[in-house]
Amino acid sequence: MAGKLTGNKGQRPYYVNRVGSHYFKGSALLASDPIFGGLGVALISGTVAAVFVSLLFVPVLMDNTKAINASGV
Repeated sequence: MAGKLTGNKGQRPYYVNRVGSHYFKGSALLASDPIFGGLGVALISGTVAAVFVSLLFVPVLMDNTKAINASGV
């Protein structure tokens, strides 16, 4: 019963990838437009920055938090 309510967890990365792909393609189309080009570049830059932060800084901060909590400070 729980599987029907939550859906297939194996498909979740596939859907996230599809949404991200469409978002990036839409931003690339905006970047080539003479009027909305700045918006497209800003969306692409923000997406790249968010991926960079989530892949590099968040794990480091989590590791530092665990180290601080383990030291009892």
